[in-house]
Amino acid sequence: MKKTVILSIFLLLIYSVSAFSFSEMFTGNLKELFTGSATKYEESSKDQPPTVEIYGNENIQVITTANPIIQWEYNDAEGDEQTAYYIQYSKDDIQFNHPFLEAGIGSTTSHRITLRDGDGTYYIRVKAKDDAAWSDWSDYKTFYLDTSRKACSDGTDFYKCSVNKPEYCDGGVIISDCSKCGCLSGFSCDGKSGTCSSQSCVDNTLYDKCSNEKPKFCLQGNLVNMCSLCGCPIGQECQANGECKTTLIIIQSEVKPKTFLQKISDFFKNLF
Repeated sequence: MKKTVILSIFLLLIYSVSAFSFSEMFTGNLKELFTGSATKYEESSKDQPPTVEIYGNENIQVITTANPIIQWEYNDAEGDEQTAYYIQYSKDDIQFNHPFLEAGIGSTTSHRITLRDGDGTYYIRVKAKDDAAWSDWSDYKTFYLDTSRKACSDGTDFYKCSVNKPEYCDGGVIISDCSKCGCLSGFSCDGKSGTCSSQSCVDNTLYDKCSNEKPKFCLQGNLVNMCSLCGCPIGQECQANGECKTTLIIIQSEVKPKTFLQKISDFFKNLF
């Protein structure tokens, strides 16, 4: 009987300790679940949303293509990268009641849109997202689409070369095409990329430029003498063949008249 009582007390103690430990573990987990979540939420709420601003003129910008590229500046106080963006644009509706919407993902800060409602005034704005939150909508920019003149944004007519070589207006889009439009003096065309690159002679003189070493001139990668264009060093004169030649200056000494005694001396020398 005594052994039975002792065993019962022992089992009761084990149950009490186990129940207390389970209760502590359970309530501890609940506490961590809610307080920990609250802490995480509090930390995430400190993250400031990014800000966005569209590039463009303050005045209404006239564009001639229905496929303009919209560019914006993205800023984030924590340095978080942009992960997504929305572009809204609406014709003749500054309130954006029924806007068109285009979206994208990633960190790019430019996007080519398609204006679907023909010529007229468009209002455009952008918003962007970092890892956690979306920015507010940017201030809107106003564009006036006029496709009556078929020209690119720099005023170059469709399918014509721009004054800025090697730019070419390809149906409303400015591209580099030196095979069609050529390059500026001192640059050569890369047919694959359509871009121009500067070239020089062995002394780093650019094409069609005078070298520091007169009278050298960089002609298609070769240094040639061209004193008529590049001049000559001091003390040299330009020749018809483009070279420079040193000028010889003969200085004649002044001949003084002979004295009376010198004349008498010369007379007697001639006698003998």
